[in-house]
Amino acid sequence: MLAHLQLVAWTQLPVYYVFDGLDAWSPYDVLAAGQKGPHSIAGSGAPYFLISAQGARRFDDLFGTPDVAQVGIAS
Repeated sequence: MLAHLQLVAWTQLPVYYVFDGLDAWSPYDVLAAGQKGPHSIAGSGAPYFLISAQGARRFDDLFGTPDVAQVGIAS
């Protein structure tokens, strides 16, 4: 999580976590609403956060929806 925040600060590019249902979280959202998961000795041992799907933002609400006429798609 902290690595993603550092990446955002260094590159000035946004980072988002987008899930199967196209719900999205930003690293800031995860830090504010998430809680650290239990530490595991298996794998890399990197910490992770548990988040509720109910707090995620809809993809279209976050990034907007394309204007069909503007992108040249016939309706």
